[in-house]
Amino acid sequence: MAVFSTVLPAFFMNAGIRRIGAGKASIISTTGPIGTLALAFIILHESVTISQLAGTLLVLAGAYRGVLIFIDVLVGYTNAIDDIMA
Repeated sequence: MAVFSTVLPAFFMNAGIRRIGAGKASIISTTGPIGTLALAFIILHESVTISQLAGTLLVLAGAYRGVLIFIDVLVGYTNAIDDIMA
């Protein structure tokens, strides 16, 4: 059980960071609790409360904001390179 709950997720996270970079991987990893909530609801038939839904919305808003910041930094970096090359 420890292999499936500890070793494999760490291995897959490291492989993901190598593929897409740490910035994108950190944004994606913020949605992990949402996946846990959804799987608990679907598989274990757990109830979902209003506070859990509110937390889900906050996590999604934070991830969205992170994506916007990442894109802003990326575009700013691209514009700076264009300015240097001109």
